[in-house]
Amino acid sequence: VDYFTIPPSFLSIYLGRTWIGLRFLRALRLMTVPDILQYLNILKTSSSIRLAQLVSIFISVWLTAAGIIHLLENSGDPFEFQNQQRLSYWTCVYFLIVTMSTVGYGDVFCQTILGRTFLVFFLLVGLAVMASWIPEITELAGNRKRYGGEYKRERRRHIVVCGHITYESVSHFLKDFLHEDREDVDVEVVFLHRKEPDLELEGLLKRHYTTVEFFSGYNDERSRSREGEGPRG
Repeated sequence: VDYFTIPPSFLSIYLGRTWIGLRFLRALRLMTVPDILQYLNILKTSSSIRLAQLVSIFISVWLTAAGIIHLLENSGDPFEFQNQQRLSYWTCVYFLIVTMSTVGYGDVFCQTILGRTFLVFFLLVGLAVMASWIPEITELAGNRKRYGGEYKRERRRHIVVCGHITYESVSHFLKDFLHEDREDVDVEVVFLHRKEPDLELEGLLKRHYTTVEFFSGYNDERSRSREGEGPRG
């Protein structure tokens, strides 16, 4: 990125005129934010890492595209440079938000041929990519809240069940563990599995939502060696 941003600054000094240049390309550095968050041990799960990557790519590309519009519109078309219009960078950011959301107020528009050409191709690619990213972002955010996180109810007694978690094994376990003949059933059951529950198992968990919690992940290193075994507490 620095190869595109630093040399134009020296070129503008040599020519004795101010040029907007390609400084907006520094917004692409936002793509490294997920790596920094992983290094700081803030992002720990694969879903949170993927979510941060998608959001950082979207924001960096969006800000970079706004910078290109800003450069083209303020510079004008080549050879004549007479049809330029003065737009601030944040006005171009606002313009892309309105345009990509298909609202189109019409208060800001591209006046140059280069600006219009870039906008057409950017919208064709950008809308197609966003149409595939938005469902993935929604799914990652929803699953992270639903089956991710940590178990924090330390005051209530609980047991952790891990291993080969299926509908049949969980159904038999709960039928025996929560049987009415047991004297003390005021214990919460925490199921821990590396995969999310299917629809059948999810329905079973909902029927016992007051006494059952489900998390996607591992309890500790020893629980990994139990993969393939039946549920155990």
